[in-house]
Amino acid sequence: MMCHLAVFALLLVLPAIPAQEVGPADCTFENGLCSLSQSTDDELDWERHQGFKKFYATLPSRDHTIGSQDGSYLAVRSPVLPLFARTARLETPVIPGGRKCLTFYYWIQTDFMADADRNTMNGLNVYVMYESMLGDPVWSIMDGDLWTRAEITIEASRDFQILFEGTVKSELEGSVAIDDIILAEGACDEDCENTFYGCCPDEVTAAAGPNFQGCRQTYAVEAAGGLDQSRFEELYVRSSDSADCDFESDLCEWLQAGDDNVDMTRVRGQARTLQNTLPVTDHTTRTGAGWYLTVQSPIEPFFAQAARLSTRLLRSWAQEEEMCLTFNYHMSEKIPGYFPEKFPGSTNALSVYVTSDSELGEPLFTSSDIMAGGSWKEVRLTIPAEGEFRIVFEALILSQYVGDISLDDVMLDAGPCEELIHPCSNARFGCCSDGRTRAKGPSGEGCKRQQTEVVPKISISDCTMKLGDRFGACWKTYRSTTAGLRKNGKGSDVLAFCAAHKTLYTCYYDTVDNLCAEDPDFLNFKAKLRDDVGGVSRNCRVGRNGVRRSRRALLSEQIARSPAELMKMLP
Repeated sequence: MMCHLAVFALLLVLPAIPAQEVGPADCTFENGLCSLSQSTDDELDWERHQGFKKFYATLPSRDHTIGSQDGSYLAVRSPVLPLFARTARLETPVIPGGRKCLTFYYWIQTDFMADADRNTMNGLNVYVMYESMLGDPVWSIMDGDLWTRAEITIEASRDFQILFEGTVKSELEGSVAIDDIILAEGACDEDCENTFYGCCPDEVTAAAGPNFQGCRQTYAVEAAGGLDQSRFEELYVRSSDSADCDFESDLCEWLQAGDDNVDMTRVRGQARTLQNTLPVTDHTTRTGAGWYLTVQSPIEPFFAQAARLSTRLLRSWAQEEEMCLTFNYHMSEKIPGYFPEKFPGSTNALSVYVTSDSELGEPLFTSSDIMAGGSWKEVRLTIPAEGEFRIVFEALILSQYVGDISLDDVMLDAGPCEELIHPCSNARFGCCSDGRTRAKGPSGEGCKRQQTEVVPKISISDCTMKLGDRFGACWKTYRSTTAGLRKNGKGSDVLAFCAAHKTLYTCYYDTVDNLCAEDPDFLNFKAKLRDDVGGVSRNCRVGRNGVRRSRRALLSEQIARSPAELMKMLP
């Protein structure tokens, strides 16, 4: 009898893991920190993590190297109490000088609707360090909720180190993570195809995610640790009376105004994510690779934030008294329970001004549309053009909801819009005289009748603008105080919370009294705040005198009004 022995082989297929470090800064963190080391002059250490964390949802669920829950990455998390800036630093060994290309992947996420104040956001900085001298960061960012590639060209004529700094400031749950660091010889790829979240080598501003302007320019580092000034040439070198711009390469002749408090940012269509409302494509190329300008909400504290974009002084080159301004814009907003028939407009607004001096005057166009998806609306506006003048776009951000105001394809033609000689053939991005957009193909596909709605101007006084900033400072102090009480085990201390509450409302009242004392419209508002201060004081006396009321009832009355609520109450 013949016996047969069956042999079974079990083949276990594991995800491919790229080869571990090959250069002095290279690391996938699959087997540790490689040649990198934790700094000793910081407050935190970078932590090595794997996979999804049930109780910490802002961490990546997968690493970047193998795209698996088994893969590893480094991260630093918030909140860290007490709530002031904490840093975790990671250093490379000393690297020989020369031209290098640093690439890595990063992830920055905070709970939805987190503070949008740059002073309270987590972030990631990269430094080039000479002999332990830190200097300024060569790259910084505060947003990016997917694994995103960053590239930085470094030029150094002597030995240096690279330092990665994760900064934790937020009191909300959040994380900053890095993975797959590679340092290669030579400059980084010039096409900037995959680095729209970082800084492109062409020194053009790139996106930094919702609300934040991110990198302005790339940096080259000299032997002395300074900056190569030749890399900082003025972007606006053309001299022509032109406002035409598709924003594919830069801002053309447009300038970021200095009398606002936010800048518009150049982004690509592919910057849209589930967490923002940006257009899917730009207007020029109708692809995700095309560029446009945007400013996004919310920006906290929720007071009027203005981003202004201005031309240089222009003059009508055809001696026309009027000119035709054409532009395309997108506005959207995620409003809970939104119904167009009940809430047809956004709380953000886009306005267009034409002025010959520093005063803006009244807008020639204002809109608070809410548009679906990635749709763009084209506007043609006849503007006065006598003498010298400037054109100013103003994006006013008032909303506490996620939203955007985006701008693309601006063009200026001689003569009023209704009298263009060849409005279709010459209007590169413009409209035909019958009110239709220019055809996109030989059979006229793409023409749509224009629908432009002009809404009243939103009036914001200087007093209001200043109030929002000061209210935010009062609120920040209050939140810091109450967070400290909770940390020290005094979360149920009625009198302590009462005192913090009273200090907040007193700060609100003093702010209005100091800034708007001469404005009669604010008398009733001041009276309301004065009543609030009195009410809080009475509650505090009740608690101090031992009146029999439950702690829960007293604490429930200590719900403070936020700056956003106060701004809605303004006259």
